[in-house]
Amino acid sequence: MLNPNSTAGLIAIVFASARYSIERSVRPISETSELENAADIVGKLERLRFPMQAISRRSLGRFGPDDFIRNLDLAGHGLSSLISDEDFRLKVRGIPFRLEAPTRRYFDQDIADKYPALFSSDKSVLDTLKYLLDFMGEVRQDDYIRKMFEPEQVELPMEAREINSQATINALKKIVPQQKIAPVQFKISNERILIDRKPSEAESADEGNIDKAKQKIIDDGNEIIDKLKKSNCDKRLIENIEALHESIRSDENSIRIGVNNISFGIISAVFKDELPEAINAALQSHNLSVNMYVAQFPDWVRFSENALAAEITPEDTIAVKNGVNKVIDYLDQNPEIAEPGVARAFKNLNRTLENPTQSSKKSTFAVIRTAENLFSKIFQYAIGYFEKLASDTAKEVHKNVVKGLSITIVTLAVTGAAEISGISTRIKELSWLKNAIEIVERQMKIQSKRQ
Repeated sequence: MLNPNSTAGLIAIVFASARYSIERSVRPISETSELENAADIVGKLERLRFPMQAISRRSLGRFGPDDFIRNLDLAGHGLSSLISDEDFRLKVRGIPFRLEAPTRRYFDQDIADKYPALFSSDKSVLDTLKYLLDFMGEVRQDDYIRKMFEPEQVELPMEAREINSQATINALKKIVPQQKIAPVQFKISNERILIDRKPSEAESADEGNIDKAKQKIIDDGNEIIDKLKKSNCDKRLIENIEALHESIRSDENSIRIGVNNISFGIISAVFKDELPEAINAALQSHNLSVNMYVAQFPDWVRFSENALAAEITPEDTIAVKNGVNKVIDYLDQNPEIAEPGVARAFKNLNRTLENPTQSSKKSTFAVIRTAENLFSKIFQYAIGYFEKLASDTAKEVHKNVVKGLSITIVTLAVTGAAEISGISTRIKELSWLKNAIEIVERQMKIQSKRQ
């Protein structure tokens, strides 16, 4: 089942996609009356989207079931009236519905399978809105509302009752999420953590313009780096723009580029008084160009919305920075468990948090998301490791070979997650961490007693 934020977010996304579908259907040479009709419909859909979008952006502790029901009813009653309007039905029944490109990535596959019409792009706007109204009616049921707002309880089995503790492993499978859009995602191969490089995807219609913009930014970046190296500027400024330049040149995902650009903008401002006006103007222009470049990617747009919605305080930023420092220290002390790029990525991200009172919410959120991705990947790996130990009793040599590295990898996640989990009451997405840590620590104790 979706949580309240995700439920509201899914409803808001369908409304927004319906609005964009209508906008795309209007020709530039349309008659004035056609443009006015489309604008009227788009405005009505936006008014229906807004109450659900407002819920999706709030931390769970800041609203309750009554608030959710009020906003759901406001949007639902408005949608019901709109669908009942014969004039509206005539105008939108022939318009193809097109879902926003990245939406499927934000929800587990079982949600897409349960509500396929909401994730489909082969129906009309009218048919999709009818299905959305049915979905909202299902959500409105008292039992659905109650279950959404119930804190997730994970019942842990007594280790004395079940030494292999398969029930514990199943509980861990249930709560550990998939990795999310962030500057970095990870994979584990041959008992080693690696960076899983996945460039962001853009709308196909925008790809030509994006390629041209990218080449222009690379050319300008080369010129700026050359000028900075000939000047007496602080080497940290050069290192910063080189990191940004490399992330663009090597097709890193848009979130990593965007966060690098935030860091570049901050450090450019710090050394502004030490540089000639012409170079300062070039740096500001370059920062703006990269901002416009990443804005073409749906991943960055969605990430930015989530970051702005998160209620992050300077104290949270300090907690995140401390937690990531523990991850970095652990990786430096155990270099055999990860490629060097993993620690380097966290060090680069943590530099954006050097001044917690000035760090942007996007920077803090980027570090949180990247750390969460590392923890979720390691906990997923831990599931396989624990299952292997429980079932592969005949291969003692294999167990002894991998046990040391595996425990070291899992301990990394427990160490870092324990520090960051303290802010989970304000950032709902992290609420799974405390249960996962408890389960993994319990399972490690069980396995250690078996040795």
